[in-house]
Amino acid sequence: MSPAPRYSPEEEQELVLDAAVGCIEESSLLGFTIGAIAKRAGLSVGSLYKHVQSKEDLLVALATRQARHTRQLYGEILDADLSAPQRIISLSLLDPAKTRLFSFDEHLNTLVSSEAILQRASQGWLAQMRSAAESIDLMFRDFFQGAADSGELDVANEDELHTLSMGCWSMCAGFQHIALMRNVRGSERQEHLLNYPLQASDYPIVCTQRLLNTYRWREPLSAEAIEAACEQLIAMGYR
Repeated sequence: MSPAPRYSPEEEQELVLDAAVGCIEESSLLGFTIGAIAKRAGLSVGSLYKHVQSKEDLLVALATRQARHTRQLYGEILDADLSAPQRIISLSLLDPAKTRLFSFDEHLNTLVSSEAILQRASQGWLAQMRSAAESIDLMFRDFFQGAADSGELDVANEDELHTLSMGCWSMCAGFQHIALMRNVRGSERQEHLLNYPLQASDYPIVCTQRLLNTYRWREPLSAEAIEAACEQLIAMGYR
């Protein structure tokens, strides 16, 4: 009789992904090797290939894990004891040092958006990554729909609700990408570089506040409300 396997398939997959994180942190998002990951995980290369078929698969798998982490984190923020506008602005007030899953979060997001990665990754992992991303989109739609249903937000129709949801999410993600690119390239004007956690006077927060306040909320987002949101995030350990 063959000996029982040391790990379940699920446990083995987690070992592979944990090992990939360690190897990437020791090298880079492009410099790691399959052999090094297998060695770090204590598995044969053949066992590793049961879970991922390429380096691109590993990157997409890590992005999937990251998206699930983001979904859980954002869900906690959107359930916080704050007004709806406060909860939305809170997503931009988080301290990345206390909320990111990997030290290379932002760079991973940029990399897995490239056509070269998407073309080489397996359909199975791509489907999982897309499902995780779609769950975040659905969470935002449900959040804004709930605000409208409760009367906290007054919208004329579904199109207005969708525009608000997409606008807030795009602004949040867009400012993060701009900040990353400016810090990577450097800036001739240091005041253009963002320091985290963001403050109420920083332009991403000012712009998001203005966007939110163009809509008809029961309680528009004031400077005092933003400060209260910051205090709540500190209490939650996210700022």
